[in-house]
Parts: sequence; C-alpha cells; structure tokens
Amino acid sequence: MLRPLPFVSLAFALVAASAATAQVCSSATDSFWKNDTLPNVPGSPVGVSIIQGLCENEAAGAVFSLGTGQGPQKLTKAAVGFGHASGSGGFNAVVNLEIYDGVAWNGQVPVLGPKVFDFAVDLAANIQVSSHAINEVDLTPYDIVVGNDPSKSFVIAWRMLINPNGACATGFPANFFTDNGSVGFPCDTVPQKSLIDITGQGWRDAAFATVSGVPLCPFFFDGNWVIRACTTDAGPPPTCQFNVGLQGPGTVDLTICGGDLAPGNPADLRVENAEANAQLFFFGSLTLNPFFLFDTFGVMGPNPPKFLAVLPADGNGELFIQNAVPGGNGFPLSYYVQVVTTDSAQIQGYGHSNTLRIDFQ
Repeated sequence: MLRPLPFVSLAFALVAASAATAQVCSSATDSFWKNDTLPNVPGSPVGVSIIQGLCENEAAGAVFSLGTGQGPQKLTKAAVGFGHASGSGGFNAVVNLEIYDGVAWNGQVPVLGPKVFDFAVDLAANIQVSSHAINEVDLTPYDIVVGNDPSKSFVIAWRMLINPNGACATGFPANFFTDNGSVGFPCDTVPQKSLIDITGQGWRDAAFATVSGVPLCPFFFDGNWVIRACTTDAGPPPTCQFNVGLQGPGTVDLTICGGDLAPGNPADLRVENAEANAQLFFFGSLTLNPFFLFDTFGVMGPNPPKFLAVLPADGNGELFIQNAVPGGNGFPLSYYVQVVTTDSAQIQGYGHSNTLRIDFQ
C-alpha cells in the first residue's frame, strides 16, 4: 500500500458506469452529497491524487451525515473518480459498489453499520469504471434507503475487484483518486470522511491509517475521495413488527417491515442468516406461550403452533417477499410467527428464528 502519490492536472469527463446520465443529479429536488473540493462538474484541468497503493479487494469509502431534521434517504445515484497518473483515458477496472447505513467510531477506527446494498451480491453483476472520469451508477431502480441508523449517516464504498493496470507490489497507476493536488504537508484529509478498507486491517480512517506503522497521509494518501451520491426523501421510516425474542439455536433473523398493517398498508417479510438453501418452516398462533422443543432444542413461541408454509432460503441463506403480509381488515388482531430452519451446524439439525408479534390495525 505504501507508494508515493502521483499528482496530475487534467480535465474530467462524467462517465455513466451503467445507465446513469452524465449530470450531477437526475432530479433538481435530489440531495447531492460529496466531501471533495472539486467542482460538481469539472470543466477545466484540476489537480487530483491517484491512490496507486489501493490493491484489488481493497476499498474506498466516503461517510456522509444527514442534516438536522433530515429523514431517511433513498439513493438515486452513486459516483466515483477513477483515473490514470498520465491523465489519459482508456484505462478500465472492475469494481463493486457497497452501501452501508450508518457508521460508529471506536476511537479512530470506523465500525460500519448494516450493509443495505451490494451490487455484486444483489444484482449478480459488477461495474466497469473508466479513466479519466467521475463514473456514475443509476440507483433509481433499487429501493436503497439509508438514514435509519441512529448515527444518521451512510457510507458509499467502492471495492476494487479487478485492476489490470498494475500490481499490488508495484502499484496501480490507474486507480481511485482524491481531490488533493499538492505535494507535502499538511495532511488535507478530513477526519471521519474518507475510509480505506486495508487488507489485514479492515476499514480505517484515511486521515489516520498506517501500514507497518507508517502513516499514509500526507505522502501516500492525501485529500478526500472523489465519491459522490444523490438521494431523494424516502418518506417516513418503515414500521417493523415487534420482536418477542426466543431466537436459537442458530442466528436466523425474521423481520416484517414496511406498512403499519392498517388496511391497504402491507409489509415485507425477510429471513436472514439462515444456512444456504435451508428449508424455512413457518409456524404461527394467535397466542404466545413458549415451550421447549426436544426435537429441535429450541423454544417455540407461537402456541398452539399452526404450520403455515415451508419455503426455501437462497444461496445466501436469505428469503425476501415483498408485500408478503397484507394490511388488516379494519379490526385489531395480533398474531405470532416464528421460523424453524434446517441447520446442519446445530446438534439436532434445526435452528429457530426469533418470534414476531404481528399487529394488524
């Protein structure tokens, strides 16, 4: 990772890495997010720093904080600067886009919140970026909402997957770049804004990151990542049904979130952290009376349990059904639901999710 910064002065183009248009935001009502000091649409030569030491499978991330009173945001666009030290076009790389809702800090070490979007995993595809440009990706087809984390922040991260323009041992002259255009002290990286995922270390604040005890900033990293985003108001946060607990064995999570289950307000069902391709057995009851199941070594919450359905998890151990739970029919009713899963890691071969109380309005 330790390689001196090349500083180049060059003009930019805005490149659509997928179907995005080459403009700041697609809608005038969108919020535009950036930490860098470059013009929104660079039209004349400006100085930047190519971070040659960022290797394949490492990542660049930018932290954005919501304003006072600003509610959850839906991502409509994400962008990243990718360039070559010569300022030339025609250099490409394959990257992934990861989005996290929230970040906490353990001293100078960032602890990222839940990952709410992973382009490679969620879409089974990758992104090609080109030099010398601010490459954009249109996110409007996907329901990516951030701002629900208590930190009221989100992270846009770009992970380098395949960079054919060099080697980790000698550096990559084509790589992500920052807005820095000068050499030497001081370190111009704003703390808690630019992150690096370093092999063997994990996520670090670029302003304080070290490799083998040597600080990266200002000679090996300086400035702020040219990472940008556009968002629109996502409206009120989703209503999630009450988690009674009773999870285990295993760590399978059951959530039902979305509408408040009043008439016409359905909610989505999601199961996570199951075994890949597990069978998911859904049980429900009008009453909660937990009892121990010797067949599974878990506690069943709904009692008397009624078998509702069996559905398969995907290869990631997840199941998502949009609008799976309809709104109520005009009178209040509570119903308890739990999932029992096949799980080869457990003694009896089964795991238990948490129990939810579903409150129909």
